[in-house]
Amino acid sequence: MKKTSSSEAQGGNETPRKWTRRSVLQQAAAGMTYAAVSPSLAAAARQWSPVLRPDRHDYFIIDGVVHCYNHDPVNYRDPVLAGKAGEGGYAYGVHAAVNPAPYQLTAAQWARDWQPEEVVEQAFLESDTAMICMHSVPLFTSYFDGLVSNPKGAYLKSRYPDRVVWYAGIDIMDDPVEVFRLIDQVAQQGADGIKLYPYRVNLDTARPEWWYMDDEVRAFPIFEYAISKGIKHIATHKLIGYEGERTPYMKTRDFAGAAKAFPEAWFHIVHAGWLFGDETIEILKRFDNVTAVMEGPMFWAAFDVPKFTQLLSNYLNEVDLNRIIYASAAANQHPYFVTRAILDYEPPAGADFQFGKHEKRRIMGENFAEIHGIDIKAQREKIAGDKFEVIKARDGMREPFSEQRAPGAWQT
Repeated sequence: MKKTSSSEAQGGNETPRKWTRRSVLQQAAAGMTYAAVSPSLAAAARQWSPVLRPDRHDYFIIDGVVHCYNHDPVNYRDPVLAGKAGEGGYAYGVHAAVNPAPYQLTAAQWARDWQPEEVVEQAFLESDTAMICMHSVPLFTSYFDGLVSNPKGAYLKSRYPDRVVWYAGIDIMDDPVEVFRLIDQVAQQGADGIKLYPYRVNLDTARPEWWYMDDEVRAFPIFEYAISKGIKHIATHKLIGYEGERTPYMKTRDFAGAAKAFPEAWFHIVHAGWLFGDETIEILKRFDNVTAVMEGPMFWAAFDVPKFTQLLSNYLNEVDLNRIIYASAAANQHPYFVTRAILDYEPPAGADFQFGKHEKRRIMGENFAEIHGIDIKAQREKIAGDKFEVIKARDGMREPFSEQRAPGAWQT
C-alpha cells in the first residue's frame, strides 16, 4: 500500500494536492472543524488520529503479550477445539468490543495466517508501542503449528532484537527428551522466556490431560533445564478457560510451589485479573518473583471502564505496583485503542487508588523493562533512527489494521 509522504501531501505548483481519507483526518486532528468533513470522517477522527501523542516521550510502552496467530482452518489439527478458540477471540465479540467499527476486521481478514511483519507494523507504525513480547503458543494438539509458531518468534527476535522480546512455546506434556531438545533450540535462537499451557488434548484418547506448576516430577526438571540455559522467564496461561472444577489446572495457586523452588526465575501469570483475584493477589503478595501479566483485563479500559476501575482498585491496593504488566493481546485487539484508553483513563472522584503518570509508566513499560534487564534510556537511543520511528515521524500514525483492511488484500 503506497504511503503519501509529507512532501507529496503539501503539493505545490507541479503536483496538485490529493485529498485522501488520511489527509482529511490529519487536518481534522490539527484543528480543522469537524463540520468541514463528512460525519463519518468526523466520527473516525474522534476515534483515531494520525497525530502522535504530545506526551509520547513520557512513556516507553512495552506490550507484554503479542501473538502472531495462525487461525487459518488449514492449521486446525482439531477443528472443534481450534474453531472454538477462534470464535472466542473474534466471533464472540472481543474484537468488536475493543476496535471501533471503522477499524474492525471481517472474519476472513482475521481468521488466517498472520505474518510477523504485519504484527510488528501494527505495534510500531499503528500504535504508541515501543517494544513487544512475542508469545509463541504450544497448542500443538489443536493446531499443527501450535497457533503461534516458534519460527515466527525466532524470526522476529532475530530481525528486530532491539524491539522484540520472545517467549517460545513449550509443551511440557511431551517426552522430556524432546522438551529439552526444543529448549536447546530456542535458547540458541535467542528466546528470552518460555510460554506454557497447563493442559492439552491427548490425540490418541481425545481426552484432556494437564499438569501443575508445582509438579516436582514433570514441571520442575523442565524449569531447571530452561534456567540452566539462561531462560529465566516462565509464563503460563491461566484463568481464561476455567470451567469450574472440571478445569482446576486453570487456577493460580500452583504458582506458589514453583516460585518458592526457583527464586532465581520469574514466573508470569498470564491473564492475571481475569478470574480468582483473591487467589492471584495472595500469590503475588507472598512471592517477589511472580508477576501479573494482564493480557485481557487491560483491554477492559477500552469498553468496560467500571470493570477496569475495579481491577485497578483490587490490584493497586494489594499488590506491589512494580509487578503488574501491561499486555494488549494483539493482534486480536489493536494496541492503538488499548494503549490510548489506558493512557487517557483517570480514576473517578473518590477512587481508593492512584493511577497517574507514575503508575501508568510503571505498568505500561518500566516494570517489564526492569524485570528483563532493559535499560530504557539506552533502548530509546537504539530504536530512535529505525525505520518505524522514521516513518511515524514523517507520516504520523498509520491507520489501525490499514494493511489488513486494504481493498483486495483478503476476501471479505
